[in-house]
Amino acid sequence: MPETAITNEQAFEMFASQNRKHYCDDEWRAIERHLRLVVKAAGTQRRHVALNGESAIDIARKATSRALDAAGKTAEDIDLIVYSSIARGWLEPCMAIAIQKEIGASNATCFDVLDACASWLRAAHVVHGMLQSGAYENVLLVSLECGMFDYVRFDLPDADAARRYAAALTLGEAATATVLSRSNSDDFFFLFKTFADDYELCLLPLDNAHMYAPGLRDTGLSVRKFTADTKNIVSRTVGHIVDTFKTTDRLHGGSYDICFSHAASMMASHLVANELNLPDTAYYPTHADYGNTASASVPLAMSLAIERDQVARGDKVLMIVGSAGITVGFATFTF
Repeated sequence: MPETAITNEQAFEMFASQNRKHYCDDEWRAIERHLRLVVKAAGTQRRHVALNGESAIDIARKATSRALDAAGKTAEDIDLIVYSSIARGWLEPCMAIAIQKEIGASNATCFDVLDACASWLRAAHVVHGMLQSGAYENVLLVSLECGMFDYVRFDLPDADAARRYAAALTLGEAATATVLSRSNSDDFFFLFKTFADDYELCLLPLDNAHMYAPGLRDTGLSVRKFTADTKNIVSRTVGHIVDTFKTTDRLHGGSYDICFSHAASMMASHLVANELNLPDTAYYPTHADYGNTASASVPLAMSLAIERDQVARGDKVLMIVGSAGITVGFATFTF
């Protein structure tokens, strides 16, 4: 995690410092009330952010070093690096190359997998197939959701902008690294579904977004700024997760000891857990202390559970992600 942890009050002050002077008291109180409601509904208490000279690549290097040590591997043992994150410093070449150079993985080749908050689980699915086919032996999967505050729009000229961009208040930063190796034992099950009609509910658009979706030209979206229609994206994504789970025998017919999920909000996690009849003891939330860490949410939760001895060998694991797109994804396996 980045060293700096920001409380809700500190986050509110960041927004206030950019906006307070542009409003009369009543106008600002209305906007601040909306910001506070968003954070309260999400259940966010604090989030870690890379500040004070701390760089994303430094945080990734620390996570990667811990993962390699835990797996008993060296950088030279890795023959494939997959970068599975939203955050990035460039569009080309692949971001995985920055990881390769930083750790000195001279025997590795690299590519990226980008599927919003489902990126890590989607990459795990891709890598699983490659490992089982014998194409690679040891793969390093890196999720680096840092530098995200550069994608936050802090200036809010009106209440509509506050509604569009307030979800950025819940974002947190983290780096995770996962070493995956080929095994003779394999009980993994993966399932993904995408519902494209609602992709505009959660966006981080580039300058030329209108060339790919002409309807976005007149919506007033700020380029390179994270926007989300929180109410609709949560309700529709939760609905798709529940429907997909309940109509898939391999999922709803299982018994699970622990569940790791994309921690978009505490509210979304509780809704999913209740609808799927998962006991509180099985669901492992991270949002309150770390915020919405996007694609890093699932591996972050697993890492914390391992560190705290809250998952044991032989436990049946369920993973759930709900992502912009809307994409929902699941994985089950024995830890």
